[in-house]
Amino acid sequence: MNITDNQEELLNARISHLPFSESFIYHSQNMGFTSLKEITDLGWVRLTRREGFTNMWFGELLTLLKKEGLLSLLYRQEQDIFD
Repeated sequence: MNITDNQEELLNARISHLPFSESFIYHSQNMGFTSLKEITDLGWVRLTRREGFTNMWFGELLTLLKKEGLLSLLYRQEQDIFD
């Protein structure tokens, strides 16, 4: 996947500076995440196993990633698990 400069900037921005709810920011910090890149690099399977994971948090993440054309980044890491 080719990532634009704007998408790269979004991925590397601090989560607290992005258009997320206070709850999402709080849960992200509790799980040790400071950027979307850290989350997408982990992949969706590992995310669902992470202590502090909730479906509401995941839904908010998916909404933003889809809106920004970055949803496929969550699945890219899973190819190694399922191959």
